[in-house]
Amino acid sequence: HARYAPGATSISPGRMFRDLDADFRTQFSDVLDLYLGGHFKLDNCTMFRFPLRNGDMAKVSEISSVPCSDRMVQNLLDKLRTDGAELLMFLNHMEKISICEIEKTTGALNVLYSVIGKVTDGDRLKRKQFHASVIDSVTKKKQLGEIPVQQITYTMVTEDSEGNLTTWLICNRSGFSAIDKVSKSVVSAHKNEDITLFPRGGVAACI
Repeated sequence: HARYAPGATSISPGRMFRDLDADFRTQFSDVLDLYLGGHFKLDNCTMFRFPLRNGDMAKVSEISSVPCSDRMVQNLLDKLRTDGAELLMFLNHMEKISICEIEKTTGALNVLYSVIGKVTDGDRLKRKQFHASVIDSVTKKKQLGEIPVQQITYTMVTEDSEGNLTTWLICNRSGFSAIDKVSKSVVSAHKNEDITLFPRGGVAACI
């Protein structure tokens, strides 16, 4: 929040720091400790920090006026635990989800649940190329008829900490193979940016 960053404004609320050295980590240890670097390797990963916002904080918050309790966060984690394996099938760059807690007394990290999606290096490359094509079309704001038809098929094995092991056949596709069959109103709305949805879909079958 800009309020807690010296020199920050609503126009320039923060900054990015790269290649953090020992002096930086010492000076800002109170901030960096919140990212639990002692427990997690933060390279090539994404960490979500959920804000707990009580009623009083919500009244003055510039982010949201809705309170966010620990129960709400727990419900979100429960949902993530239930749907984690399915999420991994269609997330672009995430291959593992872990839900952990830290013991109040000992500070020990306990993994409550984890699930990993395993793909071969060859399939990982196919996914990367597919996503690059999608990003290229979105960045260049290509019209529906200009978006190339791309389709990839690969397998993924999901395995969680409870011993559930499942193999999936996944197909991702983007673009229209028969643009002439697409409603003209849809083409026009996309051209005028009335709709900004990208023509992309995916299915997965348990095998």
